[in-house]
Amino acid sequence: MKIKVKFYADFKKVFFEEQDIEMGDRAKIKDLLAQVCDTDERRQELLDSSGKAKPSVMVMLRRGQRSDVVDKEHTELKDGDLVMVLRALFGG
Repeated sequence: MKIKVKFYADFKKVFFEEQDIEMGDRAKIKDLLAQVCDTDERRQELLDSSGKAKPSVMVMLRRGQRSDVVDKEHTELKDGDLVMVLRALFGG
């Protein structure tokens, strides 16, 4: 299946702005993130030492007209999904 991935803000410097990625059936967000983290620099940006997405990474999924923040581990992808990866904002 084909998934479109977009990186925003400072992630664009390390990854790319937008790319179509081929994924196997029943792939999840975590599989997609692992696939795009093909260098040490990219892994350090998105993943912690156990291979899970860092808390500072926000993933949004657009399916049709709806966009939502999604679970970075268990959300299954579908053909044609748009996955948006951006830095989570913290403050107070």
